[in-house]
Amino acid sequence: MHDTFKNRISVFSVAVFVFVFLLSTQTSVLLSQTRKEVISEKNEFGGRTIEYTQGDYSIYTEYFDVDGNRAKEETIFSSDYPIDNNLRRLNVYYFFGKKTHEERIYTSSYASRTLIKRSIDHFDRHSGDLIRRENHFVRPFTEYSVVFRENGKKTIIEWHYPDNIDGIKKNVSYLDEDEQVVRTESFYTEKTAQENGYFKRIYFTEYNINKFRRKSRQEWYFTPEHAKQNHGIVKKIEIFHYAVARPVRIESFYYDKDDKLVTKD
Repeated sequence: MHDTFKNRISVFSVAVFVFVFLLSTQTSVLLSQTRKEVISEKNEFGGRTIEYTQGDYSIYTEYFDVDGNRAKEETIFSSDYPIDNNLRRLNVYYFFGKKTHEERIYTSSYASRTLIKRSIDHFDRHSGDLIRRENHFVRPFTEYSVVFRENGKKTIIEWHYPDNIDGIKKNVSYLDEDEQVVRTESFYTEKTAQENGYFKRIYFTEYNINKFRRKSRQEWYFTPEHAKQNHGIVKKIEIFHYAVARPVRIESFYYDKDDKLVTKD
């Protein structure tokens, strides 16, 4: 049994040696096929731009600033790239040698499956922690999301709707320690504010006795023009009351610019 164990170790050692040899050989071949070229002596960052055409069918470009610090790395992947990584392009940006954000531009096949055409990760340049992520979607979905993180957890999620003429132009959701949404702020387009009188809404959610998350409070903020025509009311607060087998009951309170109660219903 001892000899058998030794034989297995020997076979394993040979296999590891062969793997390392093949890997180093492949790496050497790729490096030998890499072509380096200075394509600019002064780029947008003030320094040189160096392009590497690599043996793995990708093009890697380094951008330096005026002091010789790396400012940006760009990798363009071809359809012949050995690994299907769903990427067309990868851009990494630096500030004094520290990575600040990373942009991933996806292939058309990946974008058609996920509807995400581009993602941008932002990092704390001191700790290296991911602090927020943006996802940009394919047309006709022009909206994009931004997810903020702290200590590895999601804290804020923003949804932007830049092409909206009516309705909401931005939603901002705030999350608790369990990454549950507890407050959402909605900002409305100028057209909606002019036609309906409100420009902002905030609603709060919490667990009820049955452990379901429901809206507990909602606040509406009105434009000065709307307030002039409605007894100076600039804010409405709605309180939601739930009871088993009964419809929700909503109390509404209206306030002026001094936060004084004007009326309620």
